[in-house]
Parts: sequence; C-alpha cells; structure tokens
Amino acid sequence: GEDLAFASAYLNRTLTSYKMSTDDKTANELTADLATDTGTPNEDSSSWEFTIRDGAKWEDGSPVTCEDVKYGVSRTFASDVITDGPQYAVSYLDIPTDKDGASVYKGPYVTKGNDTAAFDKAVVCEGNTITFNLADPVPDFNFTVTLSSFSPVPKAADTGEKYDQKPVSSGPYKIQEYTIGNQLVLVRNENWDPESDPYRPAYPDKIVMKFGVDSSVIDQRMIRDSGEDQQTASRDAVQPANL
Repeated sequence: GEDLAFASAYLNRTLTSYKMSTDDKTANELTADLATDTGTPNEDSSSWEFTIRDGAKWEDGSPVTCEDVKYGVSRTFASDVITDGPQYAVSYLDIPTDKDGASVYKGPYVTKGNDTAAFDKAVVCEGNTITFNLADPVPDFNFTVTLSSFSPVPKAADTGEKYDQKPVSSGPYKIQEYTIGNQLVLVRNENWDPESDPYRPAYPDKIVMKFGVDSSVIDQRMIRDSGEDQQTASRDAVQPANL
C-alpha cells in the first residue's frame, strides 16, 4: 500500500484518489483525480462511467486518453506476465470464464485463443468517457479505481514485465534514473499541467530515494541533520535505542 501510494503521488494518476488530509474524518474521502468526478453508476451499480479530464498529458506531451486507461486495465489480465498487484479488474468486470475458471480474456499480449471482444464489451471507451460493465453490482467500485492497476498505460510504450522499471509518467514527476536495489531519482515532468491536476502538488525539483540503507545508518544521519540530510525524510520507524 505504501509503494502504491508513493507511485500514485508522483507518477501514476488514477481515476479517483483519497483526499490528502491530516484530519481523520476527511482523509478517507474520495475525490476526483484523472476523472472529472468520482464516477457515475447505473441504477444497481453494475456499470460505472468516468470522464477523463482535458489537459492531462504523458511525460512526452501527448494527451492521456480513455484508451490509455482501458489498456492499463487490460494488462491486469496478463497474469503470466504481470504478476503483481490487485486483481479487482479480473474479478469485477463482466467477462466470462473458461472451464478452468480463468478469464476468457488473457490480456493484451496473447493473440491466439484470446477473447478480446469480451474485454471490449466490459470496458468501453466513447470519446473521453470510459465505462466499466461489471458482473455484479459493486457500489464502491469508484474506490477500487484508486488503485494503480486502473491507471493508464500508453500501449506504444509498454514493455511487458519490464514496464515497472520505467513507467511513463502522467503525474508531476518522471523517472530520471532507477537502479534496482540502489536508488530512484525523480525529476519534474515538464508536461504535467497543475491546471489539469487539482489533486497533486509538486514541490521539490528532484526527489532521490535510496534503497537498502541500514536502519542504524538512517537514524544517525537523521540525528546529525547536516548537509543533504537536512532535506531528508525516512519511511522507516526510528529504532527504539535512538528515540
């Protein structure tokens, strides 16, 4: 959850998000993000519509479209390639299953024996409006689309299982460098428009995230509070001996 929140705050816009607040009463409230509102259900909540905002762009300056959101959702079904993340799209969307209980839609990477028509019927794009047709009523489906598995992915930039090493940003920052196990460097996405994103702020010019640093070293750096460590925050708890 912490990693999903980190990615969503800086890189991956989702249709809806949770309000950022220090007030416990409002922190759990749903708010519009990439969508213009928090979604419109039909009478029994078995179908949900969301309209994509104008002005949302990828880091290369191209617009974020309904088809990008649809494609991002389609990747969830490629369980042999995309092995991480929640499976709500697979369990909620109105797509039949085969005799083994698996979805008849196998994701965007399979060409033979793949029922793409079933997916196209379950997830429909009309202009900037995306409609999710569900197998059963889901009254809180608009909370489900806060997850990164419902975030957009540009098909032309999809590298399958390697995509998570450098996802294309639709948020205020983009990846400048990512060395697995060492560090992640984020810099400003110059094509992000705050007018199209009332949810996220963008403050630092650069964010450097270090991995694998020993907890005792982190504590001592935070205690010394000198140099670059004056602009450092830790996601780890302080060790009891250093309180």
